[in-house]
Order: sequence, then structure tokens, then C-alpha cells
Amino acid sequence: MIPENDGYCRDLLQGFVEHNQYKQVSGIAVDADGSPERVIARELRGILDGCPICQSGFRDHTYCLLATVVMNKKAADMARLAQFLGCMCDCRWHDLLGFREWSASADTIVVFAFRCDRGRVGIVTVFSPAESDVPDESLQFTILSLGEGKKLLAAVGPERWMHLRPDASSCTSIPLQFRSA
Repeated sequence: MIPENDGYCRDLLQGFVEHNQYKQVSGIAVDADGSPERVIARELRGILDGCPICQSGFRDHTYCLLATVVMNKKAADMARLAQFLGCMCDCRWHDLLGFREWSASADTIVVFAFRCDRGRVGIVTVFSPAESDVPDESLQFTILSLGEGKKLLAAVGPERWMHLRPDASSCTSIPLQFRSA
């Protein structure tokens, strides 16, 4: 296993593969773990397709789940959705954190925050349909001002932030195997 942030080992492996064409190399991806946090991180990386703040990969970037709200056509749920959107538009982070609704039979709006390694914070809003065969869809993302980013960071405890790209310290190491072809 070679994590993304270990350039020496990655370069060593690449050189080995290039110079030993008759050897087979196998291993396991750093984030092949199927834990919910890793699955969500993989989905967010796919939705964002690179950090919109620094225009690069996700090394040393983190994310957290801010809120979820169920979408259906009931009047009470429509009012709740309007309240939810108002909290987002007005950057009322503490209020937004109170939205924790989910139903397997209803579409859901999910809001994530992501933090770039350069210190800026962004928000991603995702539509998650109830049908499991329909993919999630990014609705919008916002890069917060420095001031709003600091307010959000103050509202969300550090224990809630997870790595968008796991590193070796958060994974079980499984050694690479080399076999002659």
C-alpha cells in the first residue's frame, strides 16, 4: 500500500514497474475500505472532481456532514425545506447543524462542508434520490469568504472533520506482493 502523500515510495514503485516488465505487482488501494466515511469521501471527490479552491487533488483536505433534509410534497416538509434553505443562504451554521432528517423512502438534500489544505472552506449541496439505482447529483457548491469559513469552523467541532483522501496512518497496511510472470 502506497499512500498518495508518499512520493518516495510511489516513485520507487513506478521505477520498479517500468524496469521489471516481467514482474507482477499487486496491492490494495489506500481507500479501498468500504466504511461509510470512505464511501462518502470517494463520492465527494467524484462530485467535486478536484478541489475548486486550490485546483488540485484532495491531499490534506477534510470534509464533514453538515445537514440533511427530506424532500417530499407534504406542506410541513416543504416549509421545513424552506427553513433549511434559509439557514444555508443566511449562513446560520448552528441552525443548519440541527437538520438531521433522513428517510429511506424519500429523496434527501445533503450538505457537506469541505476544507482545503490552504485554509478556505466550501459547501457542497447534493441531491440524494431515494432510488438506490439513481446516482447522487451535485446541486451547487459555494466557496465561503474567509470570515464565514471561520464561523463555520467554529460551529463544527474538529472531531467531525474526516479526510477526503485517506493517508497511510488511517489505513491498515497490506504489503505489496511481487511475482514473476
